[in-house]
Amino acid sequence: AAGVASRATGSRPGTRILDAGAGTGYYLRAALAAVPSAAGLALDLSPQAVARAVRSSGRVDGVVADTWRPLPVRSSIADAVLDVFAP
Repeated sequence: AAGVASRATGSRPGTRILDAGAGTGYYLRAALAAVPSAAGLALDLSPQAVARAVRSSGRVDGVVADTWRPLPVRSSIADAVLDVFAP
């Protein structure tokens, strides 16, 4: 999972946005549209939702993860964290 996070955000300049409980990526896509240089990482418990979020944008990578557990990313990996509906 850490490899996915670094691929999504570590090799690109600009803002890094992590969406915890991303679902299909609706709100993450809106954030990315507002920040054209940003890269996104979608985290969700549903593999199907994560796959859809990743397919929806060339700037999104995904990780299947439970937001009730420690997130599988390093500290300070994101400039912004979205959490719209997840616990």
